[in-house]
Amino acid sequence: MAIPNYLKISAYLATLCLTFGNTGCKKNKINLADVATSQNLKLIGAYPIAVKEPSGLSLAKDNQSLWTVSDTNGHIYQIDLKGAVLNHFPTGYDDLEAISTIDAQHLAFIAERDRKIVIARKDGTILEEAIIDIPGFDNKGPEALTYDEDAEEFHIMQESPGLLIKLNRQLEEISRRNLNVAEDYSSISFDSESKHLWVLSDRSRNINVLDENSTILGSFSADIEQMEGLAVDHENRLIYIISDPDETLYVLEFESY
Repeated sequence: MAIPNYLKISAYLATLCLTFGNTGCKKNKINLADVATSQNLKLIGAYPIAVKEPSGLSLAKDNQSLWTVSDTNGHIYQIDLKGAVLNHFPTGYDDLEAISTIDAQHLAFIAERDRKIVIARKDGTILEEAIIDIPGFDNKGPEALTYDEDAEEFHIMQESPGLLIKLNRQLEEISRRNLNVAEDYSSISFDSESKHLWVLSDRSRNINVLDENSTILGSFSADIEQMEGLAVDHENRLIYIISDPDETLYVLEFESY
């Protein structure tokens, strides 16, 4: 599938200076050639986003926009594929860490310190919530979330140690297992068609693709500071990664794994 023209960037561009922020001028020089560090991955865009401490990422149902959350103000943001904010609303929760599209009208997100998964409408109306049974310190709770639309199941990951929990649509736990495929676990994305789980690790600087038995089928590596969100457009072979300190949306093209 051809890459959309509005996502293409010039191949000769060596660095990109992003200027953003509410106070003063914050500049980050990104060496584009060094971002994608495996041959099966190519950076095609890097865009500033006006979201403080973004965490978590999910494609909208129509693949035309993305959802992310702010760990600073507890808001959910809808952004376009170049990072521009289209909409946002408060949730009433602090320490948001993950978000996932359920369908065209509903989202789910994680409130880490509260150990909660919350289901809301796109207008911010809270519909359901449930406690996730993860022991430990406040900031060592559930970190990543994705949804299997066909099975109507949620996948939730603890950052460290790796713990993968599966819930049904009624937010009841149906399984849990330990994972040991990376140093930590920042974000996950589920491909309902292949039944593969894409797992982003900030410390390992990679994305592992797992089958239903958690066997690694393929890997991609990228050198991006504090990667906090992952979304995958399988039709167009695009990976979206969001960086917390950079407040930047990275768009990469991937090859078969």
